[in-house]
Amino acid sequence: MDTIEQKEKDTIELRKLTKFQKKQVLSLVDRFLEENEESKKECFPACPKCGKAHPVLTKAGRTKGGKQMYLCHECGRRFVEDIGRPSHYSWYDISAWRVFMEDTLQGKTLDESADKLGISHSTAWSWRHKIMEKMKSFQEDIMLSDRSELDEKYFHKSHKGKKLSDAEPKKRGTPARKRGISGELICSLTGVSRDGAAFAEIHNMGKPSQDDVENIAHHFSSGTFFWTDGTNCYDRLVKEKGCGSKKLVTWESYDEYNHLNNVNSLHSKMEEREKKCHGVADKYLPRYCA
Repeated sequence: MDTIEQKEKDTIELRKLTKFQKKQVLSLVDRFLEENEESKKECFPACPKCGKAHPVLTKAGRTKGGKQMYLCHECGRRFVEDIGRPSHYSWYDISAWRVFMEDTLQGKTLDESADKLGISHSTAWSWRHKIMEKMKSFQEDIMLSDRSELDEKYFHKSHKGKKLSDAEPKKRGTPARKRGISGELICSLTGVSRDGAAFAEIHNMGKPSQDDVENIAHHFSSGTFFWTDGTNCYDRLVKEKGCGSKKLVTWESYDEYNHLNNVNSLHSKMEEREKKCHGVADKYLPRYCA
């Protein structure tokens, strides 16, 4: 009964996603499936071990998990059929990964996913970071529509999970030493279009410069209209793209059409996710933002 209730709950959670978000989820799953199907083909364009183009390959047994292995006659080395793919180094098939991806997108904890699939916490952690790293690479292709909101989200520096000899330990939730926006904060440049597309990328510490903003220029086409806050870091981007823009310095300038509600909502969800993870280490923050 608990399993049925959980499935019904998961279905309800998926229904809450917007049309664009559902499309993104399905696209992500399809790309994982395509990559794994491609890896099952006996014809490899190049040997993943020696790089020889169109190598002569023969089947060379199976792993303990049942995956096919191949032997390259050029270098004499063996490799698994899904080498370099999302399920590489995993004994589980793509159906388990599908369940885990849904849990990841719904914000389930690692222990919840681990208990559902019967895997260890460390395995769940490894799977999650593989998925997030893949999503991070997909983020490069995201293009926002002609109506977009831009803003920054700041995170406190964190060395969670690692002891540093030159840094004093710090309790979670401790405020930064300096007031306001300083070099102690990590900046995520965030863009959200009115049709639901979004990206969040880490590019600097403290306030972003116009050079930092150049790193996100490929997400926009010419003629895009931007809504921004009072900062001037987006001025060069607006000028180079030949775009229109409107700065919303205070909430009093908000109305039904001119607002930053969409990007602020995304920032709230990012903050909620970070709190649920009890903080995120700096080196993994770009993946979680993606």
